[in-house]
Amino acid sequence: MMGVMRLGLLIVSVAVLASGRDLDTLAAKLKGVRGAQKLSTEQFSELRGVYLEWIDAQVNSGHRVAEINRALVAAHLIQRNPPEDLFASQVGFVEPVREVRVRSTREVRVLAVPIYVGANCQLDDTAVVYSRRGRRRMGVLRVGDGLESAAYLSSLDAGAEDAKGARLVASGWVRSNCTSTWNQKTLRIDRLAAGTAKPLLERGLNAQDREPVSVAARVRGSQATFEYRGGIRNGDVLSLETATRYRVRGDTVMRASPLALSRVAFIQEWLELKEVEAQRWSEAQPLLMRPQVAAALEDQTFDFGRIARVPGDNEAWNITLIQSESRVRYEFRIEGGKASKLRVAGLTVHPPAKSKEEEAAGDPSPATELLPW
Repeated sequence: MMGVMRLGLLIVSVAVLASGRDLDTLAAKLKGVRGAQKLSTEQFSELRGVYLEWIDAQVNSGHRVAEINRALVAAHLIQRNPPEDLFASQVGFVEPVREVRVRSTREVRVLAVPIYVGANCQLDDTAVVYSRRGRRRMGVLRVGDGLESAAYLSSLDAGAEDAKGARLVASGWVRSNCTSTWNQKTLRIDRLAAGTAKPLLERGLNAQDREPVSVAARVRGSQATFEYRGGIRNGDVLSLETATRYRVRGDTVMRASPLALSRVAFIQEWLELKEVEAQRWSEAQPLLMRPQVAAALEDQTFDFGRIARVPGDNEAWNITLIQSESRVRYEFRIEGGKASKLRVAGLTVHPPAKSKEEEAAGDPSPATELLPW
């Protein structure tokens, strides 16, 4: 879960308060909704609009994040003594603005601007992307259309500007929650151009929280790569470190290798792909059987059955997954010694075994080991 930064009483820079009228307006609007259990969509839109205008003014004036946060503390918009009850409403307050590291370019600056939108730790981030040249706002990113799933920004990366002045942005988000480490994750790809962010992809993930970054995003050229700890539907192996990559052409987003970093995570991803994408990582025979197997294993837990190396091929493994309730066995032949080379070469469905010995559960490590990219 995101560690919440708290600021003590600090002396406020006079320069930051030079635009005090906008800050006074923001303060009045925030104080007017305190005590509410939830912001309406209209209230949030109005509050955020005023807030971002004030942030823009501070950025355009060259103020640092620390100065911005000092002004928010002095205006009593950040709580010095937050309630001990994690589920109490903190509507009417904000958290400190954060500077987000952008790994692939120094041409942009990203600020995460958090606002409490409801009780139960509903803290919602807006990512604001600025050009370092001219300090102009390039775009605003936020997950979802409403306020039902408040989320905070885990990471964001941006690529180089193309010939048309557009820029690819990849970001990872985590649903705000006080008590769980299995919060909804979202990966997103946008194209920034002409001061707006055009969403190209928004995908939910079954992934566990991890430190220091739950969903790490990286942009290189036309590719966006996301690393996270993905959920595995097995009672003994709940999650594994993994990665997935996308290639962007125009406004079209396509999956690219690797789909995952382990053989079992690769199987899960392959079963969830659309047909036109699944064929790129499959021979014809398993592709024909994929719809039936995908339906049988969808949202179902599984146990590991027989796992054995394919004779005569040091990089191919037969990996059997046993549906936990029906005990039907699904044997996948997975080829490739690197994550980017994995491929489904065969798929066989076996009826439930007549005995535990016949199920032949073995060492799952060949299925769960992390492979080189």
